[in-house]
Amino acid sequence: MLKTALILAGGNGTRLFPISTLDRPKQFVELFGGKTLLELTYERVKRIVDSDNIYIVLPEKFVHFIDELLPDFNRNNLIIEPDQKNTAPCVLLASLIINKRHPNSFMYVFPSDHLIEEDKFIDTMNGAYEFIINNRNYVMTFGIVPNSPSTRFGYIETDKSTSTFSRVKSFHEKPDLMKANQYLNSGCYYWNCGILLFYIDNMLNIFKSYMSDEYELLINNEDNYSKLNNISIDYAILEKIDDIIVTKCTFLWDDVGVFSSLIKYTDNEYALNICKSFE
Repeated sequence: MLKTALILAGGNGTRLFPISTLDRPKQFVELFGGKTLLELTYERVKRIVDSDNIYIVLPEKFVHFIDELLPDFNRNNLIIEPDQKNTAPCVLLASLIINKRHPNSFMYVFPSDHLIEEDKFIDTMNGAYEFIINNRNYVMTFGIVPNSPSTRFGYIETDKSTSTFSRVKSFHEKPDLMKANQYLNSGCYYWNCGILLFYIDNMLNIFKSYMSDEYELLINNEDNYSKLNNISIDYAILEKIDDIIVTKCTFLWDDVGVFSSLIKYTDNEYALNICKSFE
């Protein structure tokens, strides 16, 4: 079965201003060993998906970063987001395009601006793929086993289980500290890291059911993208469907979206100085 991957690279990273700006958001800033988060994401994804089957979606104004940072990336696999929307329109557009090129294929969806420990990540992604090819009516999410009562992330709730794969009970918004402690102590809650894996035909059928207007607009004409609602795939799809699984992940993960997080990992002197000024 063919594996494809979609890297979401259109975020604005406004919480890290002035390190991250509207002209150069954090995924395009050299923060880690002289590399950007986009470069690290692409290198990581190439270990599980053939580079010819990796796609990147982003607005036109960021396309020049692909030439600058990923000279070996297949430009035919760039998906231009006509307007900056949220993740549901992005994934729908990409699913329609990739399904035309690669019928009956599977697709990972990865944010481009997260910091991840690579080796455990590879093993986890490969294990999830083995599950989903035999259970293609499910959508796979990935939940990070929490090591602190973080209030920065959304959470995925499951039944208490030692299994690597569990049915998702519900999604939860970023909690306050008291609730985050309850989540941590329960053993049933995982940080939602925004990674997905699915059989594309199945996901398109889900879009057809839960975003039927948007689906019809795009399948008839991709120029209709600007008419789509600005909504996350969590709200539009994942919180509504029953056949959804979470893989419990133990690799190091952080969205490095705030100064107190970024300072733990970056070796960029300018970024470090900015982070310290906000401590």
